[in-house]
Amino acid sequence: MPAYRFDALDAAGKSQGGLLEADNAKAARAQLRARALVPLAVTPVTAA
Repeated sequence: MPAYRFDALDAAGKSQGGLLEADNAKAARAQLRARALVPLAVTPVTAA
């Protein structure tokens, strides 16, 4: 399953970031919303 780096805001407006695994970017954003986060950016992580 691909990894995605995200930047999001929590309910208090605090910035959150990290990595998560999802089938695609849309699924990654859905996971963030399920965690009560507002996605700002979701980008795929590529191997260097």
